[in-house]
Order: sequence, then structure tokens, then C-alpha cells
Amino acid sequence: MVSSVVIGITTTNAQAQTQIDPFVHQISTSSLETNNCNQEQPKIIFNPQTIFDENEKGFLFIHRWANAIHITTKQLTLENEAAFFINKCTKTIADMAELERHLRSRKYLRAAKVSSDEAVENITITTWDNWSLMPTVSFGRQGGESTYSFGIKERNLAGLGVDAEIETYRNSQRKGYKLRTTIPLFSQKNIDLKLHFADNDDGTQQAIFLQKHFASFYTNNAYMIGFDEESRNDTIYQNNNKLAIFSHDLNYKNAEYSWLGFNHKNALARYHVGVTQEQHKFYYADNANDNPYSLLLPQDRDFIYPWVGFDYIEKDFKKLTNIHLITQIEDFNHGWQFSSRLGISDGERENNAWALFQAKIHKGFEVHDNALVLLNIELSGDIYHQREDRLLLNIDTEYFYNFNDNWGYYFNNTNVISNNQYLDQLVSIGGDSGLRGFPLEYQHGEHSVKFTNEIRYYPKINLFKVFDLAGAAFLDTARTFGDIDVAGIEANAENGWLYSVGMGARFYSPHAAGNQQVIHVDFAFPQSDNPNIDTFEIRIEAKQSF
Repeated sequence: MVSSVVIGITTTNAQAQTQIDPFVHQISTSSLETNNCNQEQPKIIFNPQTIFDENEKGFLFIHRWANAIHITTKQLTLENEAAFFINKCTKTIADMAELERHLRSRKYLRAAKVSSDEAVENITITTWDNWSLMPTVSFGRQGGESTYSFGIKERNLAGLGVDAEIETYRNSQRKGYKLRTTIPLFSQKNIDLKLHFADNDDGTQQAIFLQKHFASFYTNNAYMIGFDEESRNDTIYQNNNKLAIFSHDLNYKNAEYSWLGFNHKNALARYHVGVTQEQHKFYYADNANDNPYSLLLPQDRDFIYPWVGFDYIEKDFKKLTNIHLITQIEDFNHGWQFSSRLGISDGERENNAWALFQAKIHKGFEVHDNALVLLNIELSGDIYHQREDRLLLNIDTEYFYNFNDNWGYYFNNTNVISNNQYLDQLVSIGGDSGLRGFPLEYQHGEHSVKFTNEIRYYPKINLFKVFDLAGAAFLDTARTFGDIDVAGIEANAENGWLYSVGMGARFYSPHAAGNQQVIHVDFAFPQSDNPNIDTFEIRIEAKQSF
């Protein structure tokens, strides 16, 4: 039996920091702007908590050490995040729930609770921190390529909500160094500055964005301005081999302004205007190692266009558990959510479209007791004078059903339909798109279909108050349809349905800050007639969800 191993483990440790004594912070909204509000304002009480609760069962000396070396989120940080709520004249139960959701969305906070007394004279905002300082180590193989990364992430630098990451890495595309940081500007307007710099063996990247967010349904406006410049080599895989390597220069600039159209009890609308420049230049990568020197080369894209946008959000929020995470409260909006953009440009210019559009639809359905359906639809396209139009449609459906508190069933169906899709973003299925055990981008086509079935087990086991455990048995099924009639694209080694079965364990750390908090340990058995495909794979990687 041939076997392979794919590993990507993230380990977390805390570094020595200064502990602050836990006590309740208070501010009075009389010192803050309340937009000509004549109502008497309640007193806002901040109660930030550290990582582990000393009164909980199972509290050990290691948890005491973690608390001691952790800097608890500062009141200044929480005031900045909650400014949209503090400055609101009338504060309702719905506003408190919205503030809770906003605070829970911060990477450095594990949980949040906003409560008040019966007369709403005092409002208490209690938060619980995540373990924000995380040295990271990952290693493994992916698509026949060795991968690794070593670095450090701090999601709450000095308790100020500053997100910083520095890392050296190698993946299936490149190796190098990168630095990322997001810095809140403490203007009490929910404005942050994002910086991203990378120095790789195939090029560099510099990106800077200044953004004011729609932190609340009542936020009147938002904006973003910035640029992203990058040079790199892109590798396309097929049939467990490198299909092509080409150089890619990307230049992206964007400026946009958004404002609130209406905000009713059950729904709201927002409008957007902006100008975007997006340039992609491709050429053969003579400097790349192991270059197969394929004829495949994407066509340049040189877009510059003003655009308008419209968003509609229906408010139907639910607090659920055991959906994408394990035992953690998750916020879902089951209402209709629609987002659209339309840009107009000079279609007579070389490599330019005369119209570019995109639309997204999201909806949650509680179809019956203990069952949930999440629907996501994304459509994008370009309309040209000089070449065939492009269209890309992605329909993703997730179904969750809980048999009881310990057992559940998960089903996912992803359908991709395309026409004249960009050659640097080909439609494919493989180990990178949910077909566990198969190589990267194994099968190519114009369209694709994927089904995932999982039986999930939640034993309610927690290890040292650090990891919540779960398990899964899975069946993955997928295939592509339609031939891509482009020079350099090979015939698929297997054209029919592909299958993979297996089982795995899940480890979720509710105390670790970041996007990838669920560690997957999967034992996959791909069902293939191709002798070049490994018949067994152990895959360990960190993901955003179960």
C-alpha cells in the first residue's frame, strides 16, 4: 500500500506579559458625543475578563500561568469597538445583541455579554479574552510539494486589539517571508489600517488599506482606500503533476464610499460607489524551478472602472452551537442577504471589459426541528467587445441535522458553472477543494460538482480547558464536466466521479485567537484507478470550521 502524509499543525504558547488586576471599569456617556441627544444616558460598565475563569471546574496551575502572562484587553480597546453603541441616543435590547455579535467577531475575544438592569440605568459589557499570542509551526506535503511555516501571531498586541503576524513559509506555490498587521486607529469610528508585506523567492507584495467599517446597522457611512501590488509565479496542477508555471504581476487599487439607505426593524439597505483599477500581466516564468514549460498562459487583464453597488440585509439572527465550531456560540443571520456590484469601463481598450458585475445571495433556513440549511450563491462575470464573455456561478448548500446532543449529520453540495473562466483561476476539484486524499487540482473542467457527507460525533470531552474534541466519518464525491479547449490543458487522467472515504478527529480551541481554530486529523482513502494516486493519506491541518 502506498501512503502519504499531509501535515499542518499550529501550536500555541503564551509569552511573558504583564497581568492587570481584574476590576470593573466604568465610563459615563455624558463625556461622549450623543448627537444632540436630550435623553439621560445609562452608565456603561466595562468588565473585561482574562482567558481562564479561576472559579470553573478543572482550573489548574497552567491556566493560572496563562492568565498571569496574558495582557487583558484594555478598556480603551473596548470603548473604541463599542463606540457606535455608546454614542447611540436610544439603546435597546436589539442594540445590545448587535454589540454582542460585534464583540464576538473580534479575533481576540472568545465571548461577550451585554446586560442591563431593569430600568436600563446601568449597562454592563463583559468580555472574555482569547489566547492571542501564538507561535506557529506547520509542516507537511501538499500536491507533491513540501510545505512548512514558522512564525508568531499576536491578535491583541498589548491588549490594544492590534493584529500582527510575521512568518517564514513554503507552500505549493512559493516560499518566503510575510508580515501582516491590522491596526485600529482609536478614532471611535471603527477605522483600521491594514498592512501586508511579503518577500518571496518568486517576487514581492506590498498592500496598504485604510478602511472604515459598517460596525452597526445604524452606521451612516463607510469607506475604503488602498492598493495591493504583487509579483509572483503561479503554479497550475493537474493529474498529480505540475501543469504550468507562469509569472504574474498584479496591480490593484480601490477607492470606495458607502452609505446607509434605510434601516428598518427587520431589514436595511446600503449603497456603494467606487473606482477600481485591476491589472494582471502574465508571462512565461523562465526563472522557475522544475518548470514544465507548458503553452498555457492566461490572457492579460487591464480593468479600470467606476462602479456602483447595492446591499440588502434582512435581520433574523440566531445564536447556535455545533455548526461550524465545537460547543462555541456562533452568530448566524438567517435572513435574506443580497450584495451586488456593477462596473462600466471602456471595452474598446485592449484586455478590458466594458462591464463587470458580481452578486452574492445568502440565506439560512430552519427546515424542521434540529435542522439547518445554509445557502450561498455567488455570480460574477465580465462582458467584452473583443473576446468571449466570462461567467462564473457558485452555488453552495450546507445541511446540518442533530440526531441528539452527541450525534449529527452534515451534507454539503457545491456546484460551479463557468464560461471562459480565467486560466489562472481554473475550475478544478482535488485535495484543495474538499476531495480529501486526492492531489491538488487533480481534475479540470468547465463545471464541477462536489458532495460531502459526514456523520459527526460530539463526545463533550475537553482537554485541560484548551481543546474541545469531536469526530467525523466522511464520504467525499466530486467530478468536473466539460472540456477546456485551450493550448496547454491536458486531458484528465480520470474523467468520471471521484470518491474518498475516511474518518477523522477535530480539536477546537475556544481560547485561541485567529481564523483557523479547528485542527483536522483525517485518515483518507481515495478511491482511484490511477496508480499514481496514493491509496491512503493522513492529513493534519488547521481550518476555520468543522
